[in-house]
Amino acid sequence: MRSLRVPTFTGLVNSVSWEGFGLRIALAVDANILFANIQPEYLWGYFSNTLVFAFRKPERNDMCIIFWDTTINEKHVKYMKRLKKIVASGDYCILITKLEETTRDEWLLVLCNAVGCPLEQKVITIEPKFVTMSGTHVIIADSDVVYYWQYRSKG
Repeated sequence: MRSLRVPTFTGLVNSVSWEGFGLRIALAVDANILFANIQPEYLWGYFSNTLVFAFRKPERNDMCIIFWDTTINEKHVKYMKRLKKIVASGDYCILITKLEETTRDEWLLVLCNAVGCPLEQKVITIEPKFVTMSGTHVIIADSDVVYYWQYRSKG
């Protein structure tokens, strides 16, 4: 969910219209018409000739994750609940999901190869607002904490 702060000039929003087949909305505010583009947050990454992307199927509650090897046109499918981020670099990607069976906020980091096989996992207690990855390290940060993970040794 996202919110959009609308300048109301002197009055309130009188009407909202959504483009039926796209991602645009129009807002009537007083005598003005404001247009906005809705930008969904796509979950995707590219590594080792593999495009990994996620989407929600209407008939399922979890996310469908596709690992597509673009050189040999081979696809591998994985499903994961509460997927929040995908980050990729080098030969690996990280899938970040929120754990639901715990009493506190915990996040699961899953290191995967190009066919979607999980290689390593870590559970962290900070919300991953910012994530970056290199060939051997993952750095995750929230508002005031930075988490550092060396997931593979050099060599």
